[in-house]
Amino acid sequence: MRIFLTGASGFIGSYLTKELIAHGHTVIGLARSDASARKVQVNGATPLRGDLNDLEILASGAREADAVIHCAFIHDFDNPNFDIHRNAAVDVAAFRAMAEAIKGTDKPIISTNGTLGAAVGATLTEDTPKEDGNYRKPPEDLVAELGRQGTRAILIRLPPTVHGVGDVNFVAIMIATAKRLGYSQYVGSGESHWPTVNVKDAVTLYRMAIEQPLPAGTVLHGIDGHVKTKDIAEMIGRKLGVPTKSVSAEEALSQLGFIGLALSLDNPVTKEKTMAATGWQPSHIGLLEDLDKNYF
Repeated sequence: MRIFLTGASGFIGSYLTKELIAHGHTVIGLARSDASARKVQVNGATPLRGDLNDLEILASGAREADAVIHCAFIHDFDNPNFDIHRNAAVDVAAFRAMAEAIKGTDKPIISTNGTLGAAVGATLTEDTPKEDGNYRKPPEDLVAELGRQGTRAILIRLPPTVHGVGDVNFVAIMIATAKRLGYSQYVGSGESHWPTVNVKDAVTLYRMAIEQPLPAGTVLHGIDGHVKTKDIAEMIGRKLGVPTKSVSAEEALSQLGFIGLALSLDNPVTKEKTMAATGWQPSHIGLLEDLDKNYF
């Protein structure tokens, strides 16, 4: 298949491009800069210049492809004008533009979301909707709406930590913060369920989702298991040779921003329906082993 991929130059997108090409697919990768375009090419894909605000370019990429995978999201956590609700609105408009471009076809289109956002104390299953008011609920509502209309829209929820060589996200930021502060931190008791997945397992799920005739509106969970946030912090502390300590949610928020807030949340997630629907079976090393071997 010819696949249009947003986020193609990013951490997950780079692994996904190589996974798709290794299994006989060709990839058109959205690239917002010359540097991104070069990275897309190095990964073996054809770049299409544009960003998530270029709705006609997104639509043209979708029309040219046999399948669409939307991995991009504006994760500008270090931007002083960071506005998560604005970024989510851009995400919805981008996905709608691509979905409209393939309306009336049987092309699959995958939206990416996160596992955070369930009710406090609740386990997030593939059938559980996000809480009203959550900034990532509108993109999920759009997938459900498109599915009811007959578009083969599929939702993949990923955990906060997708780990592997090249990771620059949550855990990498925790490591950088520990270096800066001289200690590694977790929130409260550190007993929170923190879902994780190896990036190689995550991209396998994306590939399987477009290769199989999944029903419109299918929701999949790309998680391997759960790690306690205290265990993550202690591994970082050991590897850096710095102490580990508990901080309040307010302290974590001030030092880590949005990521600090996320670390204070309990996020139990299931994957059984995903495995039954697709045959997906995570097989690569888990987060703590990956941290020990590849992050320092």
